[in-house]
Amino acid sequence: MISVRHPHQTFHNLIFKPGQTRIYLSYPSTESRKTQGGIKEINRLRTRMHKIAKDRGLVIFDPVTMDETCV
Repeated sequence: MISVRHPHQTFHNLIFKPGQTRIYLSYPSTESRKTQGGIKEINRLRTRMHKIAKDRGLVIFDPVTMDETCV
């Protein structure tokens, strides 16, 4: 299962480039998202990591794109 909020490039790479390195971003998202400073810091990291992934042909799973609500 993968979140529909991931960039479309993530889906494309998983389907058409199965040998690419896969990375799961891990950071303390629950507590740090409670402040504006924490949100900005996480978003800077996410932006940087997604750019690196695009430039180097990596697949990134980003936990911020996943909702925690029940289905």
